[in-house]
Amino acid sequence: MTTLKYNHYDWTVPIGYTSAPDISIPESASLQYFTSQGTQVPSVGVPGKYLFNAMINQFGRERYARANTYDNLPTYVSTVGLGNYSFSYNFQTAGNPFTGLTLEAYALGQSDAYYGAWNRQYGIPLALVYKIVKFRLDNLDTIIENGEVFDATHLTQLSDKCKDVLTEFSKYDKGLQRANWNVQPEVQHLITEPILDGITGTDLTNIVGGAGGYLGSPWTLHGIITMLDILGDDPIVTPTIKQKLKTIIRREILLIIKNWKNYLSWYVHGNKTNTNQAIEPICGLIEGCLYLEEQNLLPAYEVGTTILRDSFKTGLGASGAFLEGYAYAYSTTPAIHRTLQLIRNTGDTTLDASSANWVKNNWKWMVDHIMPGNLIANYSDNVNPKLEPWLTNSPHLAVSAATVAASLDSNGQIVDYQPLKNLNAIYPGAIPIEMEQLEWYDLSKLPGSSSTNGLNALPNFVHYKDSALVIWRSNRDVVKNVANETAGVTSFGLWIKGATPRDGHTHRDAGQISVNMGKKIILMDSGSQYSYVPQEALRGPQGHSILQIDTIPNEYPVYAGWTGCPITVNQLGATSGNVNINLLGAYIGPAVTHPELSPLQIQEYQAGKISDISRGITWQYTGGPIAGTLNITIKDGVTFTTSVGGEHYRWHTGSTATIGGPGFTFTENSMVWTARWADVTMTITPSRAITVTGITGPDATQETGVISSHNILKITPVIAGTTFSVTTIINSLV
Repeated sequence: MTTLKYNHYDWTVPIGYTSAPDISIPESASLQYFTSQGTQVPSVGVPGKYLFNAMINQFGRERYARANTYDNLPTYVSTVGLGNYSFSYNFQTAGNPFTGLTLEAYALGQSDAYYGAWNRQYGIPLALVYKIVKFRLDNLDTIIENGEVFDATHLTQLSDKCKDVLTEFSKYDKGLQRANWNVQPEVQHLITEPILDGITGTDLTNIVGGAGGYLGSPWTLHGIITMLDILGDDPIVTPTIKQKLKTIIRREILLIIKNWKNYLSWYVHGNKTNTNQAIEPICGLIEGCLYLEEQNLLPAYEVGTTILRDSFKTGLGASGAFLEGYAYAYSTTPAIHRTLQLIRNTGDTTLDASSANWVKNNWKWMVDHIMPGNLIANYSDNVNPKLEPWLTNSPHLAVSAATVAASLDSNGQIVDYQPLKNLNAIYPGAIPIEMEQLEWYDLSKLPGSSSTNGLNALPNFVHYKDSALVIWRSNRDVVKNVANETAGVTSFGLWIKGATPRDGHTHRDAGQISVNMGKKIILMDSGSQYSYVPQEALRGPQGHSILQIDTIPNEYPVYAGWTGCPITVNQLGATSGNVNINLLGAYIGPAVTHPELSPLQIQEYQAGKISDISRGITWQYTGGPIAGTLNITIKDGVTFTTSVGGEHYRWHTGSTATIGGPGFTFTENSMVWTARWADVTMTITPSRAITVTGITGPDATQETGVISSHNILKITPVIAGTTFSVTTIINSLV
């Protein structure tokens, strides 16, 4: 039987310090992390400055909002920026899709998640900074950096703020996140009643309040637990505060169990254990059970490991994929790796077999999504179209965690240096920039990993079959060299997406091909920006270079037996590729119904009128790692059940030049159209006469968090018909 125990790290001497207390690795690391969050700090790593400029001021502004709104439902929408969420827009215009949900309740639930994220992002480094400063003062009496003196007065301010944060969260005795997306119970359920009823000595009916299964829950749990672990027996953590926080952790564990037992969440109904909203609360549950080390919580722990094991079986690809896309992998996969490490530390090996392939390969999937030009393969809900400036010198925590996890054995010892060597090849000399990177593994176990001697480099091409994704590049460049444009300016990259039944946060990506040369976009996906209305312009068919017939919705017709839109790879290599995508799965004809689909979905999908559709893509690269030519041929064919007119296809280009001006032209000769922009030539050869028109459209791909405009080529047959095919050839020269 598993014994619940938490791997308490020895924080007596902060990581990075050995015999000399003036080593500045933690300050250097924290400086990069703090500045990445937009915090104004000096040009040298002064941990106290971060606290004074950000922690004190921000928490002072934010700390009372939750307490003042917990028992009431005032007009809180503007305070938490509810209008920035596309969900709330749909909510207000389409009616209430979830029983019992009000705008205020949704806003309050969102604010709970916000504070959980705040604690994880700022509470953990606050405790670590306190520990660093205390250690240095204990050994040096004073800290002098850049002419400024940090002494016991500053340490007192740090300790007071740590106590302030913990005291505030000790008040959350009604659950760490209030219910805001709860829906009516349905019948399917992954976890059997005997497992749920095995929590002895606890009456779940007496656990009221909160939702216990959303992101505010695990984020806050992780922040509280890690702060307590870092601070240890420090007098900051009084027995009263510690007991209150333990009670809250225990309560949240039971709320998560209740969430599954009573079918409170959408992902419970459909057994969607691959989504971040299912995985992260389960990671929080497991972390809480292990931290409390109370053996009567073993049934709850076993519920957590059962659900997580199902995630590996059905949702997390053996290839290392996270099927909700790169942005959601950012937030979710570190929790998975951390939780697996915590589980192994107990001696529990029940997840080893199911998780082994994913753990071994997740780092490859993460690294492969970083395209030439430091762009990101931005299918699905991905608000990160490119690496942020703070990620050009060192990798994101999700990439680091995956790389380290793939390198270690179950005892935390390095057995495979290839993941670390590969990461170092694109991030040479990188140091951790996020505090959580110092939290769950010991950097002292990584000597020698920075050497590229004996490197077995990842290939520049890959087919992730379980996520219906092909990625190809002409060269894999050093990230910081790409950022300062000393390398990678002429490296080509492309990605092609199909669809799988387990995809999450989906857009109408099936058939999408995106191409770039360095930072220059040739063909784009329109990206994702939750604040943009209408979302269809980005998420729907009109935001992609695919078929544009009728009002096909964003979501795919997922039903029992649906196989998605798989990619068949005929050939894939260092300089060329040939793939086919069967796109019929993205459409349902008018005679087809399925009990899993709502009447509204059936009505929408029946609009398709598609009986057959496919796309074939071939490419050839000629040249070396510095300069070359990329030729791409795309063959589309579609058969309708009735005669169809109007716009059939469109191409989202990377051009922003004036349409019809010298920088963006398109002309016709004997039914063949030729478009030119920058160093790109596109020829369009249809099966029957078409017109090509140019329009501008929105995108969230050119800049992170910003809606930009780009040029689109619309392809419209002159007359309606039941079949249509078109061959598009793209030539791009360096």
